[in-house]
Amino acid sequence: MTELAGDATELMLDDSGDDMPVYAIVGESFPVIKATDWKRNSEGKVIVNASNGMPSAGNLISCGTTEPTVRLGLTTNLRWKQFTLGATFDYRGGHHTRFVLENNMLFTGSSYLSGLAGRQRFVFPNSVIETTDASGNTTYVDNTNVTVYDGGDNFWNVSYKQGVANQVVSAASWRLRELSLNYDFPKSLIQKIGFIQKASLSLVGRNLFMWTPKTNVWGDPDFTSAGGNSNITATSYNRNISGYAGTGSASTRSYGFNILVSF
Repeated sequence: MTELAGDATELMLDDSGDDMPVYAIVGESFPVIKATDWKRNSEGKVIVNASNGMPSAGNLISCGTTEPTVRLGLTTNLRWKQFTLGATFDYRGGHHTRFVLENNMLFTGSSYLSGLAGRQRFVFPNSVIETTDASGNTTYVDNTNVTVYDGGDNFWNVSYKQGVANQVVSAASWRLRELSLNYDFPKSLIQKIGFIQKASLSLVGRNLFMWTPKTNVWGDPDFTSAGGNSNITATSYNRNISGYAGTGSASTRSYGFNILVSF
């Protein structure tokens, strides 16, 4: 994005209604996800309450663009006698997506994150406690022993959801889009039939494998909610969008075969 009208440096295009609006920002790739982060000190550590160990919601922060900045495609064909093996790989990277699926998993208690501490009280990772010295200066002390007051539903389904930026991760992925094995029937066999000039049989598999960064524990970053009333990416549940992975059936593999006969 190079310029906006007047002196504006950013423009909110759509508000998803759950602390993740989408912006056009001068100097950044369009569109940009912003999401609510925790309150942090200058070192980036999360500030927690000194009595109950709980973090609190802070400001909206820029979490990156929702559109891939890198696209690569690799195609190969290997032939041996009558057989041809073909494969198509592709890579998309440099962009981010939000997995709103995590909201539902936190609600049901099935989130991977909510199980890490055994749903017991724990010290919030990389957290600090705000203190004031005798001169009235604010300092921060690493939190080593003040645990969150509840490690169950009240924390994960209520407090933790305030940090929406935690659900925004790299949407990069390598995929094996298609793998095919083709067999060309030999001419000696075709000639015996007489009226057939060429015949082949192919086995085809699509969307077979996907590799994503370790930060993505949820699934397919290209999966988005169905809908169609907005062309803005990374918005809300009822949009046909990218950058906002919704809830629904997981992406699936497909298998098939082709028979080609030329007369």
